[in-house]
Amino acid sequence: MKNFKTSAVMLMTLLISVAVSACSKDDDEPVNGDFIGMWQESWYDDYINLNSDGTGFWSEIPNVTTADYNDGTATAIKWTYADEWFTITDTMNNECMFKGRIVTQTADKIIFREYACDEGGNIDVQKPTNGKYISEDSYGYYEVITFIRHK
Repeated sequence: MKNFKTSAVMLMTLLISVAVSACSKDDDEPVNGDFIGMWQESWYDDYINLNSDGTGFWSEIPNVTTADYNDGTATAIKWTYADEWFTITDTMNNECMFKGRIVTQTADKIIFREYACDEGGNIDVQKPTNGKYISEDSYGYYEVITFIRHK
């Protein structure tokens, strides 16, 4: 009987280890913080190119380069992700363009709650009159925005 219990425990351990090791990474798994690359924003259909050094470009066309910026077709940005807040700032005017918190993130999609922010990057606690930010939580008024990785 003792051998049977030992064999049963070993068999269960083997089955559990096979089940766990059979899982593989796919595009639907959360990534948490992988922002580098080109993204297409869902609300205005804009493109955001994020570089690893915290800089980038916001544009209405994909694949923006520094030469495109000189033509006025893009906005140079700096971006940060700290304390669960993702912020994009216009480097020319140093004004907040985007401030959000991640709802979900996979390798190819990020869903944000975008909050109304003032020029200094602070959450605007008054309800905007433009009708854009219609939901509210403990941080303020927000809308749901999706960034899709542009390939």
